[in-house]
Amino acid sequence: MRLIVVAIICIFVLGIAESAAVVSAGISIGVKKGDWIEYNVVATGNFPGESNAQLARLEIVDVQGDIILINSTTMLTNGSYVYANVIVNFDTGNLEEGFFVPSNVSVGGVFYDSLVGNITVSGMEQNTYAGALRTVLTGISSESTFVWDKAKGILVEAHSTYPEYNFTYDTIVDKTNMWTPQILGLEPVTFYILIGAAALAIVVVVAGVLIWHKRKSQ
Repeated sequence: MRLIVVAIICIFVLGIAESAAVVSAGISIGVKKGDWIEYNVVATGNFPGESNAQLARLEIVDVQGDIILINSTTMLTNGSYVYANVIVNFDTGNLEEGFFVPSNVSVGGVFYDSLVGNITVSGMEQNTYAGALRTVLTGISSESTFVWDKAKGILVEAHSTYPEYNFTYDTIVDKTNMWTPQILGLEPVTFYILIGAAALAIVVVVAGVLIWHKRKSQ
């Protein structure tokens, strides 16, 4: 079994998409054409023979049934950029080595990936990613832990450890257009409505005070 770090490099650098997974019938795909997501990647240690990814961007080109077409851009630690076309196919189980899961997957579900092995959906929680509070699913394999956005079915965080190489690989979402960053825990629209309402209330109060003083002076 190839290591997850090699798979990520192959996926984002060489465009090889040969992972396999078993998914249930009636899947739901959460992403759509025009969605994009960017990741920061931190590699600790020196994996032999590889230039590790440092930044990665996935852009959804199209969604056709159970197939997602993706353009990927990867910046390597040597400063070079590599571009690739990637195909995710839920029907055949090519889920890009843990980067995608059905958006309706539930806790307890188990996916098999030929590059990772069994991935078990072990929990659900809420946490902040790319500036917004999101409901996320957590999953585990023999070498990695994963966090997926539940509604979108896409990876937001992953941590992989390879003791035999003294090597770790951490991936976390940096920004995306799939959801809007919150302001003080509120959606921007709600925040600005509240600010507008508060400003209007202040204007009304100040106007009332001025009118009262004017009448009192008369």
